[in-house]
Amino acid sequence: MKNNMINKTYIEKLFTLWREQIPSKDFSLNFIGEESEFYRLNDSSLRQGTLVNQAELLIIKNEGRSEKNVSIQLTGDEAIDFQNLEQVFSLHFGLDLSFSREELGNGPSDDSEQQTSHVTENKNVPKSKITSVLEEINPDSKIVGLLTTGKIFRAHIGADDTEFKWFEVDRADVDYSIFSKQASVKEIYSSEHLESMILNQTIEKNLKGIQLLSKEKKNLNPGKLPVYLAPSAVNEVLGMFNWHGVQGSAMAEKQSVFMDLYLRSKKLSPLFNLRENFDLKLSPRFNTSGEISENIVEIIKKGQLISPLVSSTTHKKYGLTPNAANKNEGIRSGEVLGGTKSEDELISSLREGVYLSNLHYLNWSNKKTASITGMTRYGCYYVSAQGEISPINDMRFNVSLYDIFGDDLVDLSKERTTFCEAGTYGQRELGGMCVPGMLTQMTFTL
Repeated sequence: MKNNMINKTYIEKLFTLWREQIPSKDFSLNFIGEESEFYRLNDSSLRQGTLVNQAELLIIKNEGRSEKNVSIQLTGDEAIDFQNLEQVFSLHFGLDLSFSREELGNGPSDDSEQQTSHVTENKNVPKSKITSVLEEINPDSKIVGLLTTGKIFRAHIGADDTEFKWFEVDRADVDYSIFSKQASVKEIYSSEHLESMILNQTIEKNLKGIQLLSKEKKNLNPGKLPVYLAPSAVNEVLGMFNWHGVQGSAMAEKQSVFMDLYLRSKKLSPLFNLRENFDLKLSPRFNTSGEISENIVEIIKKGQLISPLVSSTTHKKYGLTPNAANKNEGIRSGEVLGGTKSEDELISSLREGVYLSNLHYLNWSNKKTASITGMTRYGCYYVSAQGEISPINDMRFNVSLYDIFGDDLVDLSKERTTFCEAGTYGQRELGGMCVPGMLTQMTFTL
């Protein structure tokens, strides 16, 4: 295998030669690749390092109302890759193509970045820095979890495209937990640059939280309480927006939980602003069909729905204005704008309320009212009228998104945290959300 030779230049040359051979405009190519390192973290030390290099080429043919997809794994060996491409087009599409090793050298030159557009890339994190950063972690933290780092690639070109679309990002994700007797906290740190100072700040903050949670747990009575949702909890709630939420198809089919928002019979707080911001480099601007989004796509602005996410399929079927959304019309590079006060100020103002750092088991309880149910999890505590802190036993809640992001929303923190999709099933996922913390209210049921 020579897949370490697979880079932007190699893929662009391959795409260019392929496009010259294809007579039909119904074909397109998507490239999905990664050069990743995975490490298990135990007692704040690296364990079981694994290197994963993979490069998948997806060939797509539009056949009217359906698509035909065939994928192959690239090796980085020109002769093997072109032979495999010839076989795939012959067996699956009935086309006879003819590539040669010499042709690869006649593709775009190494300065081809100047000839292409919609290119996003950044430098990788040196391996030596990964080790040095982890050596600086407080050894008393005893963190356990998974460290993932390395490059992720995406590329697209259609048979009639005039430009090559490329996305490359090097990202570090540290998904970790800290346990101490009956107390535990969970956090995800994601960054283009693995910075020991920032990582240590999050760990130290959580270590202090563990000390606060060492007391006897308090049982809360059901009812509505002031709540500070930490960014990780806000991120989990916002994940529900991708599930029958801001999708154009769901609204056109009257299946969205935000139908009242769409029809302007309800609105959220003017403090709440949700948008896609592709400058965050969480996802390519181009979708799997090669359509290119604006850098900023306003979804909800000052509490009002500006635009649902609309794919070209939904546009053709229902006539909604398209904005280059992906086929599933999910948020790819989300951002919630921050508020006017610091996180410390918002937490300090919390009295007879609950601090929630983590939630789980989220689900819709009433789609008509955009109501969700779920449970508190790691790092959650009650703040008394005197400011005393007590950990709480897990509580179930039931709230409407129209309330927590509407009339009950007091403010959002100035500080924001970026959470990347950390899934690795088959390949590392792209996408994520940059979110603040928020002071609001929630109804606890038991």
